[in-house]
Amino acid sequence: MKAILAQKLGMTRGFDDKGRVVSLTELKLDFCLISGERTMEKDGYCAYQLAYGNRIKTNITKTQKKLKESLGGKILPFFLREFRYRDDEEKVEIGQEIKADQIFQTGDLVSVSAISKGKGFASGIRRYGFKGGPRTHGQSDRERAPGSIGQTTTPGRVYKGKRMAGRMGSNQITVRNLKVYKIDVENNIISLAGPIPGRKNTLVKIIKA
Repeated sequence: MKAILAQKLGMTRGFDDKGRVVSLTELKLDFCLISGERTMEKDGYCAYQLAYGNRIKTNITKTQKKLKESLGGKILPFFLREFRYRDDEEKVEIGQEIKADQIFQTGDLVSVSAISKGKGFASGIRRYGFKGGPRTHGQSDRERAPGSIGQTTTPGRVYKGKRMAGRMGSNQITVRNLKVYKIDVENNIISLAGPIPGRKNTLVKIIKA
């Protein structure tokens, strides 16, 4: 198993061996269990299903009740995610709890995926860093305009994918080769050197590089 789920707590700082300041992102690991398995014979691919978090809820659906029973009544998870594995990797049991120190060690390189912060509807200036138009010759309304977007009679339309104003953020972003700075086994907190996408409490997928 080379992957785990966590939640972003926030950022702090630490110091490396030479006394230089290192920006750190702290991630909380809370009730990360193996909740299911996909096999080549049944599903056509090999993957483990990870369950994360513990939902305190009395009114649950039949599907949620069945999931909780399959986990031995331990937890009712907030999130379920699948991670594919190879046949030569070490097998794990359904219902087994995964700890960070079982997968990662200090100094390991990891890839982190999370949903970035949503910025709402934004202009091309903010979204793509466009320069904007000039103020000269009375063009006071051109400062934050995107510029020319159309063509002539042929093709007579705006091409799809044109960089324009629109929804910004809330995209899945992967940051590669972040170093594991520290693992707090007692509090189930893993510290990574560098920033990662998302707001606080964002679900984060950590995969060993």
